Amino acid sequence: MNDNRIRPPVTVVILTWNGIEYTTACLDSLYRSTDLSSVDVVVVDNGSRIEVVCTTEKSARGRSKPSVIVVDEASRVEDVAITSGIIPMLTDNPECELLVPSTPNGRSGFFYRIFHDRSWERYYVRSPYTPISGTDLEMMQDEDDFKAEQEEKGILGYYSPRHKDIDHQRNVQLRNLGQQMYRQEQCGEFVEPDAQLFSYSDIARAFAVGDHLQAMKSGVIVREDIHAFQEEQEEDLG
Repeated sequence: MNDNRIRPPVTVVILTWNGIEYTTACLDSLYRSTDLSSVDVVVVDNGSRIEVVCTTEKSARGRSKPSVIVVDEASRVEDVAITSGIIPMLTDNPECELLVPSTPNGRSGFFYRIFHDRSWERYYVRSPYTPISGTDLEMMQDEDDFKAEQEEKGILGYYSPRHKDIDHQRNVQLRNLGQQMYRQEQCGEFVEPDAQLFSYSDIARAFAVGDHLQAMKSGVIVREDIHAFQEEQEEDLG
C-alpha cells in the first residue's frame, strides 16, 4: 500500500503490554505537552488484550487528530457521543478514517442515517438465509444478484462465509435468537426494537392513506387533524 502523506520528522513509539491505565496517562500527557503536527505517535500493542472504553459524550472527548477512529456497535452509541465527541476529531483532519462497524438497532440514530447516506463507503455483510418462520430458513437469493442489488444503492454487499451452514443457522442461531433478532443480528436488517408497539410497515401504511388514517390492525385510528377530531368528540358528547 502506497502512503504518500508527508510524515512528521519525529516518531514517538510507545510499547505497552496490558497496561491501559499507564498507556492512557502517557498519551494524555503527550497530547497536552506536545505539538502533534510535528510528532507521529505509534502505540505498539505487544500481545495485550484489546482494551476499550464505553463511547459516551465524556469519554469520547479530548483526542486531537487521531488517524483512525473505530466506533464499534455504532448503532447502540448515543448520537450526542458521536456529534460532540467523535465528529470534532475529524475537524481539519482529512486523513482520519472513521470506521463504524455495527449490526442495526432500529431505524433512527447516527448509524441508521449514515447507512443510507451515499457519501459514506458502505459494506453490507449478512447471512445468505432469511427466516420464513421461527424455526426455518430459506436461501435469500443468489449472491451475485444480492451484490448487484446492493451495488445499485452504492453498497458493497457480501454473504458471510461464517453463515453458510444452514443446519447450524437454523438449529442454533435461529432457535436461540428467534425470528426477529435473527433478522437483525444475522441478516443486518433494520427491524423494529422489541419494545416498539407497531411495525414500521404499519406506521408507513398509516401515513400513506390520507386525512383519516386507519392505521393498525388493532383498530387504532391516527388522525392528522386533531382539532377536528376533538370537535367531533365534543359534538358527540354535547
